[in-house]
Amino acid sequence: MLELVPTETQLAGDEYLHRQASRTKRYEISGWFLQSEGFVQSFDSEKHLNWLIDQLAGKGSALDELRKDGWWMNISCLWDSQYGHGGPTFSPELLKRLATLGVEVWFDVYFNGAYRAMRDEAARHAWKGT
Repeated sequence: MLELVPTETQLAGDEYLHRQASRTKRYEISGWFLQSEGFVQSFDSEKHLNWLIDQLAGKGSALDELRKDGWWMNISCLWDSQYGHGGPTFSPELLKRLATLGVEVWFDVYFNGAYRAMRDEAARHAWKGT
């Protein structure tokens, strides 16, 4: 309905390797994901959100139809603070665009460069073939 190619999907019942548990688990719900990583070269959350909203431009009726069919949607943003200070700032224009979508926004917050450490660890596992 959105005429977009997802960056990732999951299907309820499919197996996946749960890294923290070091064992295989099954997805409980299906998911369709569109990620800005790799498309936006910035640490500015506003630039990532604007990119995502640009992808959904003109698709408000499709989003409404999906909601009516029981789908729920949200925007998840990663925020990783090297020193524990600062945080995202959003312009009034971005907030208006987000309100028009009618989609919740939430932040997955990390401290002390944890996201970089997770990416480095994932890269080490990929290199070792595990």
